[in-house]
Amino acid sequence: MKGALAAILLAALCLAPAGGASALPRDEGEAIRVGFVGPLSGPLAASGEESLLGLRLAATGSSGGRPLEILPLDDADDAKAAVEALDLAIKRKCSAVVCAATGVTVEALAARARRSRTPVLFVGTAPPPASADPADPVLFVGPWPVDQALQLTGLLGLHSEKKALGLNGACYEPAIVAEDTPRGREMADAVARNVGQRQVLRDRRLLVPPHGAPDPAALAKFRASRCDRLILLGEPDLLDATAAALGAMDWDVPLLCADGMLSGAARSLRDGSVKRANFLYGGAAKTLPGSVPSPEVLRAFAGTAAGGSPVFTRSVNAWFAGRLLQHALAAGPKPANGGLLGALRTIHYGEEERLRPYFDDAGRAALWLWAPWTMGEKGPEAVNPLYLPTGDLGPPLRMKRPTDWDRVEIGPDTRVVWLTFGEKEPEVKSDPARTIEEDLGALGLGSRGYEADMDQWLLEELQCRTLGKINGLFLKNYDGTFVPGVSYDIHFTFTRPVHLKASKVWVGIIAGEESDDPNAPGGKVIGSGRVAIYSRWMRNHMPALGKANRLYPKMNRDDKPYLDGSYPWGTTLEQNMRSGRIRALVDGYASFFAMTGAHEFGHVAGCGHDTESSRSIMNVVDAVGLRDTQAHWIPAHVKALETTLGRWKGR
Repeated sequence: MKGALAAILLAALCLAPAGGASALPRDEGEAIRVGFVGPLSGPLAASGEESLLGLRLAATGSSGGRPLEILPLDDADDAKAAVEALDLAIKRKCSAVVCAATGVTVEALAARARRSRTPVLFVGTAPPPASADPADPVLFVGPWPVDQALQLTGLLGLHSEKKALGLNGACYEPAIVAEDTPRGREMADAVARNVGQRQVLRDRRLLVPPHGAPDPAALAKFRASRCDRLILLGEPDLLDATAAALGAMDWDVPLLCADGMLSGAARSLRDGSVKRANFLYGGAAKTLPGSVPSPEVLRAFAGTAAGGSPVFTRSVNAWFAGRLLQHALAAGPKPANGGLLGALRTIHYGEEERLRPYFDDAGRAALWLWAPWTMGEKGPEAVNPLYLPTGDLGPPLRMKRPTDWDRVEIGPDTRVVWLTFGEKEPEVKSDPARTIEEDLGALGLGSRGYEADMDQWLLEELQCRTLGKINGLFLKNYDGTFVPGVSYDIHFTFTRPVHLKASKVWVGIIAGEESDDPNAPGGKVIGSGRVAIYSRWMRNHMPALGKANRLYPKMNRDDKPYLDGSYPWGTTLEQNMRSGRIRALVDGYASFFAMTGAHEFGHVAGCGHDTESSRSIMNVVDAVGLRDTQAHWIPAHVKALETTLGRWKGR
């Protein structure tokens, strides 16, 4: 680590910890002790054992020639017992602790972990509160809640008339059944915010106490309101309790289950109680290259009770946490470089991902992949990824409206940024004239006014994806919501903020060009708080990109089902490819708008150009081809953004 980041880590890690400290064994042959805290008794004992199995299998591998000793500690899914178990692990001088936390225990465990300098890796279904402090010892081998919610709602928006694809029919009237914990409520809120335009949630939301059963009267109301899908958010015992309640009322409604509910701990998956369900299966990119775990994972679990299909996510995530510890220990962590925590934070994916670390700046998994699973004749099985839309091109088309981002709560100090495609005539001489219709036409997108509703849908889709991506670049959730203490205090909108003084608003005009030179920049600061994002840049680069990057044949009225969300996936291979092609072009164009906008607004916030990192948003030399999911702010620019914008402090 370099510069300011290394200085922060060094200063923080040299302080005496509040609850005792753990140190790496000095003897090269001495075992490295790793604690495990999770529910090994009580209602979630089976799921806790799944996580412990994964960690133990990782411990059998190499860690630079030094053995790993796993210290299992039971918290019985009780917050007080969990804190006591973590205290014991620290007292027993564990070099790190892996916590299979739940919505019941996660907040207490995270608070205790942050009073120590012992690295604590969370691998359960409930993420700890995030922090942007690079010296924070809390890491999460898992996804952001909103990312998971978007995957769930994306699956709701994807339907098929072919049962062989492993998808259920179209969903119009979903309901949410969530565990009544902070994590469950957060997930329920995120799902409710992000349901697609074709789904109507109404007031169908039911919170269930941990280890409890859903209220039969509430389920009966859902049924009477013609609910056609239950979204389950919680632990495996919630799936069992819901399956039992549905069986008692003879209601065969399809289920959509969040990550972690696909588990051997769910009896209903073994005894056949659940017949129609889709599951979200998530994992780090190194463990889930497709719809099933990687060959390395399958080899690790071969010969165990979990060695068949599937290997459940709880086991895989804990195994991956153990492997990360092994890699960090093999690197020979030095105190001056942040010790074991510094080593964990600097392990990266390699050149193929531009050295992107496994953990992001908030200590959460930096690259999390998803796969849908379904109930087959012999139990849960992966949906063939060849049957589904490409997973790395954002949500399905027509899931959101641009005005959805205007519902986000902002504060009095939040910097508002108005993004616009410009008027037909520029308001200010320095503003580029509106060209978006012509630019889309050059890509084969848009009808140039012959299909006005489709053109409007296309513009809205560009706006939605641009908003989502630029939010991510400023460490916000894709749907525009803030992560307290992590997100920069900035709000992006395509709705003109007429209620604010002009001096309170930055403006990004997505239009025009600086020149017809293909080497001209994609954007420019054109005034105080005003930037140009040249939408014609893509047209000028088309000769270099080739005809394959245009839509052919050009968009026409036959493409309407792809844009209004009514297309049943899998109708024909040719139609699937056409839908995917439109989505890819729109998503790529939006990525250019977001990356260029973040770069130019970075200048407005006080960031200069640099060549320190090929992943830097402000790098104009080595960042060619950089995806918005790879980009980051280097430490010097983090300081500038914190000075100009600040971090969102929450309500």
